[in-house]
Amino acid sequence: MQYPGVRLSEGVEWTVHCCTLLATLPQGVCLPGARLAEFHGVPGPYLVKHLQALTRAGVLDSVPGPKGGFRLARPAGEITVAEVVEAIDGRRPAFTCTEIRRRGPAGGLPARAQSRAASTCSWTAPTPPGGPSWRP
Repeated sequence: MQYPGVRLSEGVEWTVHCCTLLATLPQGVCLPGARLAEFHGVPGPYLVKHLQALTRAGVLDSVPGPKGGFRLARPAGEITVAEVVEAIDGRRPAFTCTEIRRRGPAGGLPARAQSRAASTCSWTAPTPPGGPSWRP
């Protein structure tokens, strides 16, 4: 997947495709991790590790037994890409400011000028309630 300015991990790509495929199955039907890996041409053990993370996050159900496998835990319309991203990559900020503004010539400004500057970078400040966010 490619979005301008956004990079998603390989695990996110794989699991989004798996969720999309699982969404096409009749209700209650499962696919084993090995079959999903074969269908997408990816390593089975690595994919299953990610599918288990989606199970822990409540996105997928894991059904044991010979006819078991993975299926969506709820209707596809209730599952967001953000849930998949967080289950695979964790809930981390999309951007981490290293405070370069405090280095170089600007880092040595007099205390009065520094106090007027924001104490926390606005790029990493929490999004206010109701503000824009990629998370629902």
